[in-house]
Amino acid sequence: MKIIKNLIVSAVCVVSLCGCAIRTDIVPEYNLATSQAEPEYTEISAESVCEIVEEQISPENSEICFDMRIDSDTIKNGVAVFKNKNPDFFWLNGYTIVTDSKSTKIKFNILNNYSVEELKVMHDTLKQKTEEVSAVAQGFESDYEKILFVHDYIVNNTDYDFAGAESGANGIWGTAYGCLVNGHAICQGYSEAFLEIMNSLGIECGVCAGDSDRGRHAWNYVNLNGVYYWLDVTWDDPESDENEDGKLEHKYFLINDEMLLRTRQLDENQYFIPVCSSLNDNYYVRNNCYMEYYDVDEIGTKMLECSENHEISIMFGSDDVYETAVYSLFEGEDIWTALSYVGDYSEIRYSNDEVMNVVTISF
Repeated sequence: MKIIKNLIVSAVCVVSLCGCAIRTDIVPEYNLATSQAEPEYTEISAESVCEIVEEQISPENSEICFDMRIDSDTIKNGVAVFKNKNPDFFWLNGYTIVTDSKSTKIKFNILNNYSVEELKVMHDTLKQKTEEVSAVAQGFESDYEKILFVHDYIVNNTDYDFAGAESGANGIWGTAYGCLVNGHAICQGYSEAFLEIMNSLGIECGVCAGDSDRGRHAWNYVNLNGVYYWLDVTWDDPESDENEDGKLEHKYFLINDEMLLRTRQLDENQYFIPVCSSLNDNYYVRNNCYMEYYDVDEIGTKMLECSENHEISIMFGSDDVYETAVYSLFEGEDIWTALSYVGDYSEIRYSNDEVMNVVTISF
């Protein structure tokens, strides 16, 4: 009998993995041309700023004019709301605020200096691709199934762009266009692509960012049936940690705050950060592969249920239960008891992730 341990994902090795750069296009430069009197700012909501941007922005126009004096924080929040609603405007690459006593202007920079004609074609191409993916997703009955399909579609059709991540610059790889059309993206591109399709499906979604064990990072939240969850499409793509032989994963699919914060901290100045406290629709919970305790016979039963795939991934509800399971299965050789539920196998392979408390067994 042979046990082959072919991968250990630990907190230590995660630190050594390549970081994921995120676009800096929500960070403005300021050019304040004001009078000595310093007139008061007009009170206006971020949502209203977003609406005005939506009315004026187009491939032909990258300057947004307000007939009022607006403070920079409101502009920043308004642009954040706009971006969460309109990731298809992928070419907006930073902006400058110019204000005087009676007006405010946002001057958006254009990514890669694309021409108006190029932007029109690229925008139409992105919207067409979004519609194609959304049309397939609409064929699923539940929002859970739609979200899962889009998650899996992006992972299966996107190559992680290490060159883009290491460049330290903004590029098409950090956009929904780079992900959905070019098939090459970094975390920001994965996240904005997911947001773009969720918006098309009418499912509330957004992008958040912060510092992670792998460097600067961006990921999504989604509202499923009135409950917020986190998901990280990038980290469920095995290519993002240079594991070319890896398979599509769901370790970060619909997780809660506690799970998310094991690997990252959120930037505090984001416009909206949801509270994600539920695991009711977590991938492992939905697929009967989440265990709050260790029971070898129950693991054997779950392996039998997955026997056609010859592989099972189980998430354990705490560090203690996870450590008990790993020791008992592979040091205490309980794995052969579990395997007896499936059939006569003399060799298994397993991998374990001590951050997300997941054990994957192939037989």
